[in-house]
Amino acid sequence: MACRMSIAMVAFCMIELLNTVTAFPASSTGFRPSPFPPAWKRACQQSVPSVPVGDEYSHVSTSRLLVRVFCSLTDRDDLQWTDFRSWAAKAHSVQIALHVNCPVRHQGILRLPWPMKARNLVYLKVENCALMDYERELLSAHLLGLSDSLRVLHISDCLMYRDLTAMGFVMDNGKNLSKDVFCGPLSLRSLVLRSLTHKFINFQENTKSRLTKLDMSRRVLKSAKTFIPVSNLQENPIMCHYHSLLHMDESGNRYLGRQHFLFMQFKASYPALLAYNLSDIGVTSVPHELTSWRFKFPKLQHLDLSRNSVTGFDFVDYHGMSTGPPGIIDLSHNNISKISKKGFRILTHLHTATVILTGNPLSCKCGDNSYLFSLSATDMAKYDYLRKLPCYYPKKSRGTPFNEIPRDQILCRPTTRPSLKLTVSVTLGTILLLIVVLVFCIAQYLKSRGPKPTVSEDFSHSQPDVVHVNHIEHNKSFIDNNEMEKF
Repeated sequence: MACRMSIAMVAFCMIELLNTVTAFPASSTGFRPSPFPPAWKRACQQSVPSVPVGDEYSHVSTSRLLVRVFCSLTDRDDLQWTDFRSWAAKAHSVQIALHVNCPVRHQGILRLPWPMKARNLVYLKVENCALMDYERELLSAHLLGLSDSLRVLHISDCLMYRDLTAMGFVMDNGKNLSKDVFCGPLSLRSLVLRSLTHKFINFQENTKSRLTKLDMSRRVLKSAKTFIPVSNLQENPIMCHYHSLLHMDESGNRYLGRQHFLFMQFKASYPALLAYNLSDIGVTSVPHELTSWRFKFPKLQHLDLSRNSVTGFDFVDYHGMSTGPPGIIDLSHNNISKISKKGFRILTHLHTATVILTGNPLSCKCGDNSYLFSLSATDMAKYDYLRKLPCYYPKKSRGTPFNEIPRDQILCRPTTRPSLKLTVSVTLGTILLLIVVLVFCIAQYLKSRGPKPTVSEDFSHSQPDVVHVNHIEHNKSFIDNNEMEKF
């Protein structure tokens, strides 16, 4: 992991050019700059010694004057670090800040071997260039005589050529690496390793067989983004204590693997670290070594894990290990849509930090994040902002603040949808009943106003005939009776 950390100790930055000549007369301090080597002279300029001022040099001591060297590389430039090291060794009375920039992306080569040692160098900033010979001095003994003086190492947006043959050799001898190589500059106060790209050269079959022994996924193995086996880390007795490191930025690097965080947990300490940036490194979960974040970083104030693909979190509080005020854990712009009951318990019981969750796709579906309504005001003192976050799910609620969504929708209360059905049923039943009553009334009205039935008319006309027949029958009966009396 020495080499893992060495990878993490590489950085790039913006470079300014001074419109001055490459040599200056002796200053009032008695410093007389030496001429640059030919290749460096064409691309670089140096300033008059001055007191370091400004935020850029805030980590540089003001007890000695600072000479700033500015280099702008083109595709014609190929600078050797050994030439710069020889030049810097002659600057006995001053300290040096080196800025290297390649205006055209990755056009211009700086051969910069780890651990980038040079006498009197306190500030190294490289941006947008191609870096080679990274492994060349990993097993060099001549570096043992150079003390650590580097305070700021800043490398960003660079293309690093990695020699797989040399990497394989280091893998076989990892447990024998010197402290200079294993740890890198222990004097650092600011380390920036940002958005680096790796390209591998000298690939051989024996190197491939060594790479297959690594503890990494197939996807990481395919791109060979890390190369020090965990066993070699554990067997190396060296411990790296970064007592002065205050700021570390490894954002935008997709090569950070399991070994990198294991090194931080078992082989290094960061007693003064205040800010650690791991944004946009492609992780889908918080690295396990960072869940107990104050255990290894007792003074950490800002842990930035934003713009990743994290879906959940699990942090542990270590009150006894925390020596600073509560800090910030930034999980904004990840993929956290739901927070479980355990997640809310973690939030409310994490007294050493406040977790930032803005920019996540918050779900406002039935049953999701319902604990936001059930937590007390005391519990939610630090997280009341969650209720104001815009919903992302479901689509119909997208963009609506959480606290404007009907509570019944989130809590899945049974009175929400059944009440609607009951209202519809009652309304339809009433309408049907009115229709039936109306039809009945219309039928009765029509019946009462219509003509007399035909049967009644026939009955009224036939009544006289019935009376006439009865009269004849009566007369007949009377005659028969008179006849009987005659006998």
